[in-house]
Amino acid sequence: MKASISALCVLIIVGLIGCQNVKVAQQETTTAQPSFMETWRVYSHCSSTENLEALMVDTLLLKRATNRMQQDEILGLFSPLQSFVSPSPVRLAADPRAMTASCTLKTAETAVGNGWNDLAITLYQSIIKDYSGPAYVYYRERANTGLTHLLQHMANLPPKPESPDASTSARETARQ
Repeated sequence: MKASISALCVLIIVGLIGCQNVKVAQQETTTAQPSFMETWRVYSHCSSTENLEALMVDTLLLKRATNRMQQDEILGLFSPLQSFVSPSPVRLAADPRAMTASCTLKTAETAVGNGWNDLAITLYQSIIKDYSGPAYVYYRERANTGLTHLLQHMANLPPKPESPDASTSARETARQ
């Protein structure tokens, strides 16, 4: 009898300690979640700076924030129902993923300007891969265009002529 009471007390104590640890972990997760205003501040800084290192940090911070926001969108209890939930047809605020894509594009373009072609290629490819869906077509197209131009430049290929008239007038100018 004494052994079962001791075992019961140990289980209760372990259970209480475990519950306390779960609450602490939940509080840490909640405080680690960035606010929208903090995300907006990082995006605004990204939009206004030309410093490549600062842009890389801003891009990383925005990617982390949007990843956390996406994970928290649907509570774990309702995750089996996630496939049945459609996104809101009306955007009530700025889209953090679009802000991240925009900052990533700016970072890639600045990397090209500074000769960091490998970084630019990686960033362009991440946009093409990570931003599927109709809401992000603009960012994917800009990333595709930037990547194509960069790879052509690296291979020393002439850019694709925009129209037949443009190439004809360029040849006529070269002859004169």
